[in-house]
Amino acid sequence: MEEYTTLLHYPKIQAKACQWERKCQEIQTQNHALERRLVESQKEKYGLKAKVAELGQLLHLHRSRNSTIELKSSLNKIEEMKGKIEGLESTLQN
Repeated sequence: MEEYTTLLHYPKIQAKACQWERKCQEIQTQNHALERRLVESQKEKYGLKAKVAELGQLLHLHRSRNSTIELKSSLNKIEEMKGKIEGLESTLQN
């Protein structure tokens, strides 16, 4: 009788084992997909970091150019005022 009971349970055990095997395979498939997405995300992250660094350098370059332009403009105004002052001094001396 005991053998008969074991045989009755065997298909149930086998079915349960198959369910667990399928579940394990599903989880492994999900893990592989997640690992691929992680690698892709890390590549994108490094690409974005490089782009941010490049944009930071460009911003610094443009700020430097703008400062140079502003300094040249201020120097030109100073030179104009210097010329006007010299003209006024010349007029006052005559």
